Amino acid sequence: PELIKNGEGDSNETNSRSRDEYSGFIGLLVSSWKINENLAGYFQQDAHEYWQFLLNQLHSDYMVSHNKPPDETNFAELCDCIAHSTFQGSLKSSIVCPECQMDSKTTTDPFMDLSLDIKDKSNLYECLDSFHKMEQLHDFNYHCDRCNTTQNAIKRLIIHKLPAVLVLQLKRFEHHLNGNSAKLNDIVEFPLFLNMRNYCDGDDVPDIIFELIGIIAHRGTVNEGHYIAFTKVTTGHWFKFNDSMVSSITEEELLQEQAYLLFYVVNQVN
Repeated sequence: PELIKNGEGDSNETNSRSRDEYSGFIGLLVSSWKINENLAGYFQQDAHEYWQFLLNQLHSDYMVSHNKPPDETNFAELCDCIAHSTFQGSLKSSIVCPECQMDSKTTTDPFMDLSLDIKDKSNLYECLDSFHKMEQLHDFNYHCDRCNTTQNAIKRLIIHKLPAVLVLQLKRFEHHLNGNSAKLNDIVEFPLFLNMRNYCDGDDVPDIIFELIGIIAHRGTVNEGHYIAFTKVTTGHWFKFNDSMVSSITEEELLQEQAYLLFYVVNQVN
């Protein structure tokens, strides 16, 4: 600092120091603030919304760097950017006749993460069961061409394609019709290894095992709180990232956390 003050410092050294100050996660955060002013400041932001922002920005930058038209910067099924090739799966939604089980309408849509209800659920499998359960449609004008029934149709949602990294959001924030919001502090058990076989399309689906590699946990209320990240490194050990404090954590301690986002990577297909 003294050399710089006296004008005797090396400009390359100064530039290097400046780059170091804004490298890594600090640089990522500053860049995010510059791109989206809504993320700046000291108000609590939603970790899931920031995750979606990062994926969108990665995709947009990829499109720009490959000289693709701006109107093609929406998520595309065959896009090979890192966001889509790593995190994108697809869901198949079907409208089924309650009498003859004819599939009258099927659509397949991409997803980057799955948002799961946790109310009255004790573990992650119950959340996934609820997400994929059949739902009877009451406000739907339905007529089956095969059996001529007009009974309420059934909507069925199932995973058509799994991503390499599966991101699950546990919906801890409720927004009521009266304008009030509340946080659900329920402990939802989540496994270190998750079998997605029962939630995939097909008659003879093998075991598809995903391994937990990351967690974002939230502590506090709906308006004021704190996010903490947990990551599994290549040695198999877990580390806790609480602002500038980094510490090791056991799997037993990890499984007691109030998870908000869960990151699973495909581990084995039997």
